[in-house]
Amino acid sequence: MFFFINQHHKELLTAYLKYDLILSAPGNYPVTSASIGLPFVISLFSIILGIILDKPIYLLPQSIGPIRRARERILLKWVLSKCNLVMLREPISYKTVQDFKLAKGQCLLFPDLAFDYSETSPGEAQRWLSSHGIQSGDPKPLIGITSIDLPQKIRNPDLQMRYDTAIAGAVSRFIKNYGGKAVFFTHVSGSPYVTNDQISAERIASLIPERSSSIVVIEKTRKPSIHKSAYGLMDIFLGTRMHSNIFAMVEGVPSLAIAYFPKSTGIMEMLGLGRWVIDVQDINASLLYERLEELWKQRKSFKKVLEPKISQAAREAAKAVELIADDFHMFAKTKTKP
Repeated sequence: MFFFINQHHKELLTAYLKYDLILSAPGNYPVTSASIGLPFVISLFSIILGIILDKPIYLLPQSIGPIRRARERILLKWVLSKCNLVMLREPISYKTVQDFKLAKGQCLLFPDLAFDYSETSPGEAQRWLSSHGIQSGDPKPLIGITSIDLPQKIRNPDLQMRYDTAIAGAVSRFIKNYGGKAVFFTHVSGSPYVTNDQISAERIASLIPERSSSIVVIEKTRKPSIHKSAYGLMDIFLGTRMHSNIFAMVEGVPSLAIAYFPKSTGIMEMLGLGRWVIDVQDINASLLYERLEELWKQRKSFKKVLEPKISQAAREAAKAVELIADDFHMFAKTKTKP
């Protein structure tokens, strides 16, 4: 039956045929790129395959857009209209999809599911940091950092250089004034030709004169619970990876986000923390240092404000899964009726 496709595609198609519903997880979400638009179509492929096979499809809370081409908006509207539920994790994406005027109750706003990720590994996290020379009794503050090579959709040499030098300059100045250590985490790792945060971290760290004593680059990734607990051992956090910020905030750590797509801005604004996000297009060392210093000085009040917001986000994120289960049970009943 599947003689015309390779083994990987056979396994994928077999899985689609075998299971009763499709959950579309966040990740490679649809956004207009600088190319002719093929990445946009590829980002929708897994959903389109589910539509072709007549499977119920649920989009877990994720981001969508910005969508700048008319043909992409037409395709996306058709794809989303075929889904049972479309869940967006921040108001900017929610507004984008609302403009498509889907069926009532089909488009919903829920926090990112990472807010409801409760697993921790404090012992393993402490040992992991200790293996890189970071001890619990080290001078404070500890600044956790995630950095990236900017996505091709927005990347240009000038912006990447400005981003790198802004982080290096702000961190260098902060350490000079307040002491402590900056810890660059490799939140995502893989082939250097795909994405590997270590490359960015090493490049930025090399621009900081104090690297030998105050800058630590942790090269490898660990399981999510270890990352989450390790971020929780920081005093403040500067994250370009949005899920690193979420993990840090869930652990009660004041966080400053650098937004390279609207998702980070939207998620922080949904928490009422719009002050603590900087668009990468606006970034410079002076602005970043000022906001980082402000975060440090206001860290105690930040924590007080943060706790109830995170608790509420976790409760609402949990409801997303419950809603999918309820909707699927109703869908299954209608399909079995004679």
